[in-house]
Amino acid sequence: MFIVIEGIDGTGKNTLAEKIREMYPNPEQVIITEEPYLQETRKLVPVIKDPIGVALLFSADRRYHIKNVILPSLHEGKHVISVRYALSTLVYESCLGASTEELEKINEITTKEIVPDIGIILDIDVYTALERIKKRGEIDNFFEKKVFLEEVRRKYLYFAEKYGYQVFHTYTIDDTVSIAETIVEQMIKGEKSLQR
Repeated sequence: MFIVIEGIDGTGKNTLAEKIREMYPNPEQVIITEEPYLQETRKLVPVIKDPIGVALLFSADRRYHIKNVILPSLHEGKHVISVRYALSTLVYESCLGASTEELEKINEITTKEIVPDIGIILDIDVYTALERIKKRGEIDNFFEKKVFLEEVRRKYLYFAEKYGYQVFHTYTIDDTVSIAETIVEQMIKGEKSLQR
């Protein structure tokens, strides 16, 4: 199965991915990956700046990711968990001014072979997210970041309904454990339905 975890910065996406793998009966069968996948992509984002240009950059990275990591792993019978995928591009770049319609077209072309079997959006209030980011030393302008993340959060919740993503709240480690249990159950249930 292909599982995608999305959400604003500071929601605990990587923590959840690790917890799902840990709780899955055969953890060696679970691959965790993330986007952007290539280090070169990360370096180019601040240089390009233009939202559509960045979306196209992320889409090229995603094509590489799909062809070289996601599909080969799925063909080997493994579960793949990607921390961020196409929804991130749609949400973030639309918040920066790109047309939703154009971004959806780009995503459709880029991800035509593979859409998530399970889509997850982790949601917490922006203040809590920023406090977590601050502890990691990854925040510059608190106020500007807060205003931007409020809009990102709003769009994630809007697109969750449109694209069938499950929304979970992650305020404590108990929340993360509970979500991981739910997702592992869905993974096992999905495997059984494929075996019928």
